[in-house]
Amino acid sequence: MSDTRYLIMIILCVILIVAVCVAAYFTSGFRSLPIADADNNTIAPGGSTNPGGSTTPGGNTDPGGSTTPGGSTTPGGSITPGGSTTPGEEVQDPANALTVTAIVEQLEACRVDVTNGGKFAVAITVNPAADFEYTIDGLPALFSATNADWLAVFDVHIWDGYFTIDTRLRELGALLESIYQDSILTDLPNRSCYFLLTVTAENGATNTQALTFVRLLEDFEIDNYQIWV
Repeated sequence: MSDTRYLIMIILCVILIVAVCVAAYFTSGFRSLPIADADNNTIAPGGSTNPGGSTTPGGNTDPGGSTTPGGSTTPGGSITPGGSTTPGEEVQDPANALTVTAIVEQLEACRVDVTNGGKFAVAITVNPAADFEYTIDGLPALFSATNADWLAVFDVHIWDGYFTIDTRLRELGALLESIYQDSILTDLPNRSCYFLLTVTAENGATNTQALTFVRLLEDFEIDNYQIWV
């Protein structure tokens, strides 16, 4: 009888040992399974998964773009928060526009009133459309390269709100001969407007007139006299 009890105890011990080994085997197998973390595509509660990256719990993704809080998206353009776009340019009030009015009191001196010019400036330049090449003592010269102070030549004086200019009829050849004294000038072409007069207002606005009282030949009528066109 005692032998039977020993045999049963041995069998129970074997069964117990086998059970322990099996339990140890499965326990170690579960422990070897990988545990996902936030750097390896962890799924955060209340959010969504962004493959290859990380997710922000409770947020959403904006594929291919970014979100500017408090603003809106304009396709193909950009947003200026709190601002607006005004197409086109600002239109100046005609009442404040620069105006230049000639008052011919006598042919030798013309008064030119300047309205809305502030501290204006006056310039006289060669008309680019009338520029030409001629000869001085047989050498080629360009009219626009003439070394002359045209404001002094035409006796321009600037006053408060107006300026004066000597608008006597002049022949171009005689005018150039007064600059290149004792020189022979040839190949002078006939032009209707050799010079431009430009008034520049203090605010940068400009007014340009083509002067007509300088001609190549003194054959125009006094009755048709105009200082500019």
